Amino acid sequence: MSGNIVTFHTSNGPISGEFKVLTSLDLVTSNSPITARADLVNGNEEIPTELTMRTQNGCALLQLPAVHS
Repeated sequence: MSGNIVTFHTSNGPISGEFKVLTSLDLVTSNSPITARADLVNGNEEIPTELTMRTQNGCALLQLPAVHS
């Protein structure tokens, strides 16, 4: 999934996938795990790309790509 603003909210289902976002990524669930690979792309150096991952009764696993300078 890719976009400027990507939001997934669920109560009892897991969230998993690969995401490429420019502005913000918001992944929220109550009773399940979150597994995500996130590519946070930002063309605006003044405003950072935001990432939120929140779960109450599951684990959260995030994979970010390596940054090369």
